[in-house]
Amino acid sequence: LTAGATSGILAMLLALEPGSRVLIGRDCHRSVAAGVELAGLRPEFVYPQTLTHGLPGCADANDVEDALKRRPARAVIVTYPNYYGLCGDLPAVRAAADRHGALLLVDGAHGTHFACGASALPSYAGRFADAWVDGAHKTIGAMGQGAFLHMGVRAREKGMGKATLERALALVHTSSPSYPVLASLDAARQRLFTRGAEWEQLARTCLAVS
Repeated sequence: LTAGATSGILAMLLALEPGSRVLIGRDCHRSVAAGVELAGLRPEFVYPQTLTHGLPGCADANDVEDALKRRPARAVIVTYPNYYGLCGDLPAVRAAADRHGALLLVDGAHGTHFACGASALPSYAGRFADAWVDGAHKTIGAMGQGAFLHMGVRAREKGMGKATLERALALVHTSSPSYPVLASLDAARQRLFTRGAEWEQLARTCLAVS
């Protein structure tokens, strides 16, 4: 993507059937709200837990489960990590979504570096999400507006077609992508997967001083 993680988030939502009910973490990015409006979806919000020191935490998997039991949803949309750098229990959220046949869509814009596999970092969103977005310009050095949109195999099993997602992306993405941005995405991805030790060292340093 050369139009930012926003274009990927819009595409994921536009790939859903109009009128679908979606369960959304209330700490979502404004692009999620825009996508809901553009796609004609019916949102219900799950509010994040409040931490003891006042910061908003993440949407709890039990709250997601309870909301899905009350009313089925086509998709669950969460931010991982959130805007305070906190990561919710994505495996548990995934399990809840699976039990109710809902897609798990993840705004992973600030967690692209998790993909390097460093043991001191949280698990990467792509291990659990059906479709997800990485904001490569935020954490791995791509040029501004460089991002990735991904779709897992199980998304198709839940009824999201690749062609549908690609068509949705074509509606919101530029038809004249920046080739310098595309080149920077390749360079950033190459560095991420060949110099993961840098992230491991940084993560361990942060843990040591936290």
